Amino acid sequence: MNTVKKGIMIKFFRLWFVALLPFASNAQVESLTVMTYNMLNFPSNSSARTEHFKNVLQEIQPDIFVAQEIESELGVNIILSNILHAFSLEYEAGDFVQVASLNNAVFYRRDRVTLESTLSLSTDLREINGYEFSIDNHADSTFRWTLFATHLKASIGSKFARRRWTEVARLRAYIVGQDSTYHYGFAGDFNFYDAAEPGYTLLMDSMSVELIDPLNARGDWHDNSAYAGVHTQSPCVDQTGCVGANGGLDDRFDFILLSHQMFGSGYPLTYVAGSYEAFGNDGQHFNKNINDAPVNEGIPNGMANALFGASDHLPVILRLSYPAVSATVDILADAQVLPGQPQLLSNYPNPFNPYTYVRFEILKSTPMTLTVYNLLGQEMARLHEGSINGGFHEIIWNGRDGAGQSVASGLYIAVLVLPNVTQTIKMVLLK
Repeated sequence: MNTVKKGIMIKFFRLWFVALLPFASNAQVESLTVMTYNMLNFPSNSSARTEHFKNVLQEIQPDIFVAQEIESELGVNIILSNILHAFSLEYEAGDFVQVASLNNAVFYRRDRVTLESTLSLSTDLREINGYEFSIDNHADSTFRWTLFATHLKASIGSKFARRRWTEVARLRAYIVGQDSTYHYGFAGDFNFYDAAEPGYTLLMDSMSVELIDPLNARGDWHDNSAYAGVHTQSPCVDQTGCVGANGGLDDRFDFILLSHQMFGSGYPLTYVAGSYEAFGNDGQHFNKNINDAPVNEGIPNGMANALFGASDHLPVILRLSYPAVSATVDILADAQVLPGQPQLLSNYPNPFNPYTYVRFEILKSTPMTLTVYNLLGQEMARLHEGSINGGFHEIIWNGRDGAGQSVASGLYIAVLVLPNVTQTIKMVLLK
């Protein structure tokens, strides 16, 4: 080991033990993964689809997850016990409100967030459900964030577009009663065909606490190849071997919108630029089955088949960063890491097997190394070395060392080194 690496690892172990002391608590940046997923009349045909959903959810491992088209409490219990608890017992479900045949549900990691309260906004079709969360190790213990979930009226045409406008107007009426600092998100299956729809324009232009679409992709999304990378329905072209609606990926029905305070830096909860995605959509499967050629190299082998067999929608995910008080990450840093500085955000999934994505944000072009070590200070893999452009990045680690051999189960440390900045995160490989 050269002198620089040895110095880094000696410093790491010194701070590791200091971090275990009860008074050692430094502010830093951590992040949450938020997800929305229309699970298609769940638990109908659940025996055939549960394993597919398990594969998808285990890959993403969301911290907060809102689901649509949940038929009953039984569906909630199956999702919690048979899917989420299969890879983490930290998940809990919020209270389920059944007012129609298709309902919203919420799931969350209790080791990351606490569900403080819930509310229901009645519309002429379905409920809009609100879930207020605190973040367990947030630097401001009083901070709260509310995620609203909905499934708006389906079908094309002005009659149905008007119904969708009426439904989202119910949310607007509630937001009018909140102050300008109210932090919230709005997620679900909106069934919008284009950005000219009155419901979408109401959300974008008429909310008293402004909402922002992280993609900033206004346009005619329906059957338009120019928006191939943002479509969320449908993963299948025809009814052969798939479930629900068909037609191939040609509609952007699923959204996560965020209040305006969550963009920029220095805020208590901040959208991680570039983290919004229709999971599994590589932009190469417009009007195709998601598991058709070309193979999507951005997801693990078999994941396209899981998305194909689970639902007629793709999940939408994004990440939110926040100033945290914890000794669990960034323990290598000398100084505080706050929004506006380079950030090694996290890896997902975590624990993982065999792949994990290490996510970080760089303010400007700079030389950088990203290296994985074991707890003995031995280098396992060099993920990046050299100059990198500013912006949000994610680099995959396949659980192999520099010789291409699979490493053993255990705790590994990802070390991000930039000029004058060194940060770390812990990653757990479980086989």
